[in-house]
Amino acid sequence: MSMDWIKVRECIHEDPAVLRMAANLGTRPEHIVGYCVKFWSWLSRNCHAGSVTGVTLVSLECVLNLPGFCDELCKVGWLEYSEADGEPLIKIPNFERHLSQGAKARALARNRQRSARSQSHADVTEMSRIARDKSATREREREREYIHTHTREDGSSSDLDQTRAEAVDRWCSYREVQTGQRPADEVISAILRERAAWSPEQFSAAVDFSIARQAKSILDPAISFEKAAAERVSHQRSSGKPKKPSSLPQLATGGFSE
Repeated sequence: MSMDWIKVRECIHEDPAVLRMAANLGTRPEHIVGYCVKFWSWLSRNCHAGSVTGVTLVSLECVLNLPGFCDELCKVGWLEYSEADGEPLIKIPNFERHLSQGAKARALARNRQRSARSQSHADVTEMSRIARDKSATREREREREYIHTHTREDGSSSDLDQTRAEAVDRWCSYREVQTGQRPADEVISAILRERAAWSPEQFSAAVDFSIARQAKSILDPAISFEKAAAERVSHQRSSGKPKKPSSLPQLATGGFSE
């Protein structure tokens, strides 16, 4: 890469030296930054080993086109000027640190290392995301495989009908929203064993009924309705006043409760 560039700090306009030069010359700090860039660019092309011989400050100011600017550079310590044996000599403090070819090479190396670290971090992040996606995919595949084959109470196996499988999937999705994770295979197995006597339609209706009431386990709508009705009738007989339905009971299961 060509070295026809210079380093400039992004906060250079706030540097006390820049503010001092701007105040002394009666201009804005942004203007001083522009003249500094022009000055440093001239040095990058003409300065060797941190010095330039044969050029006076007057000549340099003609190049920069800002009277008094070189004097201000001397005052803040960014330029040193002398005349040895009548030969003008301009010296630049810390030239090797900022403007030399070596300084530019080091800056490029740092940029490459920074880019490499950023890319490495991005690769690790992407790999982590891919790993999480694969893990979630495997979990869902295992779940789909399981809900299509379950074990009855008597130990025999049969294919899970589509209606029941879809109901299980709806319940798992609902519990995942409620708790942040899908129920484990063992929990699904317990639910299916406890409700093996229910028809697919009964099971599907119970799931929808329980989700609508934001239950923590799958309720039996028939028991819930019958118990609520019995409580209302009993209360009306004893007091003669209607009573608000009590909260619906939940089946005591080892299943989907938190």
